[in-house]
Amino acid sequence: MPAPLRTELGIAMKTDLSRSTFDAAKRFSSVRLQQGRMQLDADWNEQIDILAHHDKLTLTDMIGPAGGPLDSAGFGIAGAVADLDPREAARPANQPVPTLAAGDFLITGGTYYASGLLAQNPAITSYLGQEDFPDPPALTTPGVYLAYLDVWDRSITALEDPSIREVALGGPDTATRTRRIWQVRAVRVAAPGATVTCMDEFDAYAAATRSPDGQLSARAEPGAAPSGPCVVPETAGYRSLENQLYRVEVHTPGTRAAARFKWSRENGAVVSAWLGQNGDEATISSAGPDRPHGFSNGDWVELIDASRELRGAPGTMVRLLEVRADVLVFDPATADGPTAFAAFPSQPRIRRWEGTGLFAAPANAWVDLEQGVQVRFQAGTYRTGDYWMIPARTNTGAVEWPVNSAGTPVPQSPHGIVHAYARLGLMQFDGTAITATEDCRTLFPPLTGLMQIDYAGGDGQEAMPDLTTPAAGAPLPEPLRAAVSLGGRPVAGATVRFSLVSGGGRLNGASAPVDAVTDAEGVASTVWRLGAPGSAQRVEARLLDHGGTARHVPLVYSASHAMAATTAFDPANCPPLAQARNVQEALELLCARGGGEEPGFRIERMIWRSGQPFEHDGRLSLDMIMEGLEIICDDEVDPASVGDAGERPVAFITAMRPDGGDLFTFEIRLSARLSVAGNVIIWQPNPNLPGPLIDYFRNFEQPALFELTVRGDNIRARSAAEDGSVRWLDADALERPGRQIMPTGDTRRGGTLVSWFWIIAPDQGRRLRFVDVVRQPSGGLIGRVVLADSGAPVFDVEVALRGVAGNRIGQTQTNSDGGFLFADVPSTVLELEARSGSEVARMQVPAIRRQVFRPEDFAIVSTDALSDLSSANRARLRATGLTNPADVANLSVADLAGRLDISERLAETLLNTVRAAARPR
Repeated sequence: MPAPLRTELGIAMKTDLSRSTFDAAKRFSSVRLQQGRMQLDADWNEQIDILAHHDKLTLTDMIGPAGGPLDSAGFGIAGAVADLDPREAARPANQPVPTLAAGDFLITGGTYYASGLLAQNPAITSYLGQEDFPDPPALTTPGVYLAYLDVWDRSITALEDPSIREVALGGPDTATRTRRIWQVRAVRVAAPGATVTCMDEFDAYAAATRSPDGQLSARAEPGAAPSGPCVVPETAGYRSLENQLYRVEVHTPGTRAAARFKWSRENGAVVSAWLGQNGDEATISSAGPDRPHGFSNGDWVELIDASRELRGAPGTMVRLLEVRADVLVFDPATADGPTAFAAFPSQPRIRRWEGTGLFAAPANAWVDLEQGVQVRFQAGTYRTGDYWMIPARTNTGAVEWPVNSAGTPVPQSPHGIVHAYARLGLMQFDGTAITATEDCRTLFPPLTGLMQIDYAGGDGQEAMPDLTTPAAGAPLPEPLRAAVSLGGRPVAGATVRFSLVSGGGRLNGASAPVDAVTDAEGVASTVWRLGAPGSAQRVEARLLDHGGTARHVPLVYSASHAMAATTAFDPANCPPLAQARNVQEALELLCARGGGEEPGFRIERMIWRSGQPFEHDGRLSLDMIMEGLEIICDDEVDPASVGDAGERPVAFITAMRPDGGDLFTFEIRLSARLSVAGNVIIWQPNPNLPGPLIDYFRNFEQPALFELTVRGDNIRARSAAEDGSVRWLDADALERPGRQIMPTGDTRRGGTLVSWFWIIAPDQGRRLRFVDVVRQPSGGLIGRVVLADSGAPVFDVEVALRGVAGNRIGQTQTNSDGGFLFADVPSTVLELEARSGSEVARMQVPAIRRQVFRPEDFAIVSTDALSDLSSANRARLRATGLTNPADVANLSVADLAGRLDISERLAETLLNTVRAAARPR
């Protein structure tokens, strides 16, 4: 059996057709006439449908689902004249601006495409004043509204437009026309003040634009095949002697149970203009040429006009009592709506339908129309005006309808009406005023306007100014170059305007803009001399059209002066210049110091002889310092520097004892002996010190401050400099981040090291402890090592990570904040160990106990139902097939971030939202 006579374009046509043969699935590109053959309306109409379908697909492929021309797009939404874009408001199609009523808004003139269908608005209009949308509902409830475009095609006959009829023929009509209908509708999508965007998904919009899913099957009543070509079976198949095009149309919308339908054997083409009325008698333009194509007593008719058709509303069904010439007499008792002529103000018409008026669709049962033609309706929703066309042919005794391999009719969606939709704009309505908040239209330039301007060179250069005359600026070594192309090919003769934006300077020797013309390679250029240093240097390049108007977003060229003050300086390896952060500051520090580097040696590190490294501003117990201190230099020390008996005070420790109030601090130098062993100066305290110190500081109930002084000016190296001069200990200690003071030195001769530390009670110790230890969602482990008593961070402590079996997983050292990081650690139980000298701290890190989520843990079956998720996140999950909440909840943060191509921070928030929806176990 042939495919259905269906047009993919879905035109609402109730015209006198034999059938409609276009089927997009057959991929026909044209209809070809043959000589000596009969010409049929179906062939001509299929050629038109092929071209229209081709145009629709081509435009959709080129433009996308919706779009408008950049310079002449229409259907912009504005709550007031002030909301109009100035360029859009200046177009002739948008003048004059109509007056707005309450709950009304503006729709700009121009063109727009929806699914390849062109919508044209010749002049700016208002929502309530649309030509093709009679009496649209005004906005009354405050909220956020989405304005959208509804585009469809409507059949026009000589009854709707008398100019179609050729009067020279004396009355008969000929061909019909198809009119493109557009309607701007508005749907409330959010509460007042809600923040939404055009990219959000709106349930109300989806419901308003969703196509009905009801389907229909058609067949000729099954039975035995005819015994001969002239025999028409009486009880099976299509039994009429006339070829017909049956039309089944939805009258009352709703579900299958609620919907009501009507049918016609003439495709609804028996219709007459309604000229007037006297009581129940209606005067029409013609009762028809004969019974099959006219009106008769007992017929069911529909009273309809253009406004109802455009609103998608059904007419009134009523039965005729009598037909007298051009007068139809109604039976008012059978009417399901108004029958007064005044209720149909726009092109009123009366159309004949067959059967007994409206009929219902029983579930899973065939409905007899007539002459063996049967239809069956599937469960679903149905929309007023949607229809199916069923050709019935006497030669075959069958209807033309698609069947499957078993010969069973295949249910079909409506043959029409097909609607195309496009979002136009968002509006806020506060109950009084309407404010357009976002333009949802997509705009495109003309093909001839796709000229591009790109960087061809010159951006990001540096120039070295003469700072003795800074106002003169400096020329860049290379010109600024911009390339103009069309379709990847260079465009010669195009004009590019270069303009100074900031920083002063000159282009081609002048401060005015320069209009440069592209050469054969499509490149325009100009020479730029920078302005005075101190401000950003920028130039803008714009592509101009033939009228001198900029037609492209600008290119912005930036340049800078090569300045020592803008070049970073790292003082890590140059302690004497630790205060400098750029080269200029470093040079100025060197100039202030005068001279160059002088010969000397320095202190590399210091260690308490108990094994603890000396820590500037650190804390330790008295017994630790009683072992003595080793000052380790980078060259051997002259023993004479400390005296024969180590009595010279070149290195000493002073106790700082408050007077009991806030006025004075007493300094008490600890008795000690100095000695030299190679490159080490040894400070050894008097062994009798602990008792007096404990008494002096009351058993160190409070930490006591001690100060270490090393006088480099009095300490010589054993070997002299290359020039024979004495090399002194460069002991200047400059404190750096992390309380680091070594190695010492500022490249100047001599210098004194001054540092301090605190002595605490022996039972306080220098205990280490771990704090802020956290497993990261990415699989890492972070934490900090601090002193147990004060919480002060401990720098450069060795931290090891082991498994419970003692196997080492990793090792690192703490930074200046005491922090450490291990990446990608196992989820099992782990052990941390921090070690500094004789001090050791350990901590066990528990295993990750990860909950496994099951589908039954959630009250929802899809993440689309999770209202706490943003519409953007729901769309991301849906696009990747992650709609099962249990599947999402069982992912790791890293896995979810990778699959959705989002940051781990956003993935963690999304994951927590989904997991929070699980029922507690």
